[in-house]
Amino acid sequence: MTYFDDQQYENLSQLERGEYTECSFHTCSFPKAHLAGNRFIDCTFTDCDLSLAVVTDVSFQNTRFINCKLLGLQFDGCQPLLLQFHFDNCQIQHASFVGLTIKGTNFINCQMEGSDFSKAKLDKCIFDNTELLNATFENCSLRNTDFRTAIHFSINPEMNQMLGAKFSQNNLAGLLQKYRLNVE
Repeated sequence: MTYFDDQQYENLSQLERGEYTECSFHTCSFPKAHLAGNRFIDCTFTDCDLSLAVVTDVSFQNTRFINCKLLGLQFDGCQPLLLQFHFDNCQIQHASFVGLTIKGTNFINCQMEGSDFSKAKLDKCIFDNTELLNATFENCSLRNTDFRTAIHFSINPEMNQMLGAKFSQNNLAGLLQKYRLNVE
């Protein structure tokens, strides 16, 4: 495996397989790219497109995504060991986080329509000003997770562990949707 340390990459459309440590990627376009087997440690992706990229067996350790397009990614195929993300102002629609342990992940100003979090451990995550329309939360651990500014979510408290989860009075309707009540 090739090792890359503290490098800056701009406008790439292909990526050599390897381990990238403390590297930054700017305006790179990797849609449908096969990234399988790569390692990204303390890396930052800014203004990049990784839509429909194959991330099977990819290691994302303390990886930041800023203003990125991440449509349809199957994050549940990533290496689970030391998996840690941060998402800021990203489009992450129809992504799969099924069964992942991503405690403490920040989703800030993200569009996450149709994403699937089934069976994920999301304790202490923050969904700040994040759109969760049609996102699936089933059999999740959401302990101490912050949804106070999240919008358009639907979470069934009977199907998830939610001790200490935070909500605002403005978004409580997302917890009652299963009852088909009219909350005004």
